Amino acid sequence: SRKKHTIYAWYWILGNLPPGCHSSMSSIHLAALINSSDVEGYGYEKVLDPLIADLITLEQHGVFVEKLGKTLKGTLQCVIADNLGAHSIAGFVESFSGSYICRFCTADRSEIQDKEVGAGAFYLRTEEIHTNHLKTLEENSLNNCYGVKRKCVLSEKLTTFNVTSGFPPDIVHDLFEGIVPVEISLCLTVFISKKFFTLDALNKAIEDFPYKWTDKTNRPHSVPLTYASRKTIGGNAHENWCLIRFFPLLLGQKVPTDEPAWKLLADLKDIVEIVVSPVQTQESIAYLNLKISEHRVRFKEVFP
Repeated sequence: SRKKHTIYAWYWILGNLPPGCHSSMSSIHLAALINSSDVEGYGYEKVLDPLIADLITLEQHGVFVEKLGKTLKGTLQCVIADNLGAHSIAGFVESFSGSYICRFCTADRSEIQDKEVGAGAFYLRTEEIHTNHLKTLEENSLNNCYGVKRKCVLSEKLTTFNVTSGFPPDIVHDLFEGIVPVEISLCLTVFISKKFFTLDALNKAIEDFPYKWTDKTNRPHSVPLTYASRKTIGGNAHENWCLIRFFPLLLGQKVPTDEPAWKLLADLKDIVEIVVSPVQTQESIAYLNLKISEHRVRFKEVFP
């Protein structure tokens, strides 16, 4: 009964595990289960007090590891959550229809739509800027200041945690359950309207494709008839990741290579491949920045 009993679940993993181990179930451990009504009634400072107390102990005193024969200290590196959850914990506005909706920079929502969004386009939030926003908020009794609504309990209690860098974007929600299903839906509308293939043909190709290994478990679901009106194909993150990877093999031969919507989808596939790479370099990040800028321009040309 998730609509009746909303539970906040907190899990922890070690940050220095080898690439590929972070998503293993054996590496993910439960930290806390909190009823949403308790969060609303008492606030994060109260409900997270036992967890924060443990983290403070880990920072200041550490834990003795018998197999190593020594005490190890640690701290909270970052909190990974969907945008609503991250903004709620971090103290940013939780509505994404207002002016300042980004926890990474101080861009106005209208600027994001009209201006180039590459690196350096907007002022990034820093610890100093965030402190000034909190001070302005307190002195003037405002609802929010540049999207900052209240202090973050984690940065207040933990000495090494920085609210402006401690809530990274989450590719599961932002890409695979956000951008990817929406753009696939928009491009499918173009392909089907131009009679490159039918929805039935696509669903049959999805059903008949010889998936192997983990892709058998994560195989894409059939695209629903309502995808065009909903402007999304739905599906979970693994299914959509699988679909964007295999789409060229499923029906790529049916679409002309010079079709703008096809180039848009190919760009998105390239971006996804870079983002999910286990190791990043300065060169790959610079290339990703370029690909995102090009993709944004192409998207506005195909879907003005």
